[in-house]
Formats: sequence, structure tokens, C-alpha cells
Amino acid sequence: MDRIMQRIVGAIVNGIVGSSGKNYTELQIKTMKFGLETLLNEIVKFLIYFAIFAALSLLPYYLTACIFAFLIRFFAGGYHSDTLLGCLITSFITFLLIVLGGTMISIGVCWKTALAFSSIAVTVLYAPVDHPNKPIVNPDRRKRFRTASIVTAVLLSIIGLALPGSYSNVSILGIFITALMIPAGHFKNRHALRQAEKERLENL
Repeated sequence: MDRIMQRIVGAIVNGIVGSSGKNYTELQIKTMKFGLETLLNEIVKFLIYFAIFAALSLLPYYLTACIFAFLIRFFAGGYHSDTLLGCLITSFITFLLIVLGGTMISIGVCWKTALAFSSIAVTVLYAPVDHPNKPIVNPDRRKRFRTASIVTAVLLSIIGLALPGSYSNVSILGIFITALMIPAGHFKNRHALRQAEKERLENL
């Protein structure tokens, strides 16, 4: 599955590079491939999960969790599995826990508020997360992503607390678990980021 995706991405990127007439650096090509592969992976995952949660009559809750998780992850980043299969399994388990937890467990306002504040605190401490294939090397860009991550976490927490019933539970759990993925991704990528930075400096 990973090889098929890599071939598709490689063909698309090679076509873009070949037709543009520009001299792209190895890092730029690597970043393009990573971005496109991530996009295609997300589309595949969304379609698979859409079908599964629709079959389980839990689609509205999945879509709620998906929106909240995506918005935070877009700016803050997070944990990435090394393979598409690993990503499919990890993400499915995560969304299943969020949806089932939010619909089957009664979570009080005090607990939801505590989870929301914890999510914001984690975001403040660790966002944004670099990825070895797409490091944030510009300090101003890092600052913008950090600010956007914090603002998004705060706004989504307010919205999540205001939503009714299980939708509120699902959204707050989605924010919290997605926030936990931020330090998980940070610690996972530390060594790889050092190596990527070393290679970037050598290519200057």
C-alpha cells in the first residue's frame, strides 16, 4: 500500500518538477512529496472511516470529531505513523475512542472544562510540531503557526463546551486526544529532526 502511494506521489511530483522548468532543491522536492502523500493519505482515511462510521450509525459524531481534530492538527501538527497501514490503524482507534467515549460516557461540565484547559496548556507548551520531511525553519512562520494553534485550541474549546450533549463530549475529547498527539509527535521526531537539520545545513 505504501509503495503504491509513493509511486503515485513520485509520478505527480516528477511531472510538476519536469514541467515547471525550475531547479528545485532536494529538500523542496522531499517537502512536496511529503505534503502530497499526506493529503492523499488523509483522503483515503476519511473515505474509509466515513463508510465505517456510517455503517455504525455514528457518522455525525465522527464528522464532529474529524473537524475538531483536523483544525487543531492543521496548525499544531502531531504524531505521524511511519507507514500508511500504521496510520490507518492508529487513526481509526483514536477516532473510535473519541466517538464511543463521547457517546457512551457522561462527562460533566467540570471535567470537560478541565480537559479543555489541559488541551490548551499542552498546545502552548509543544505546538507546532516539526516533521523531518517538512521542518519549520523560518522563525516567523513558526511563531505564526504557534499563535494559530493556540487561538484554534481556545476557540474550539469554547465551541465544544457550548455544543449540546454527546456532540460536546465528542468535540472536547477530540480536542484533548489530538492535543496529546502534539507532544507524542514532538518526542518521536526529535532525533530525525536533528538529522534533517544537519543534512539541510550541509546542502547550503
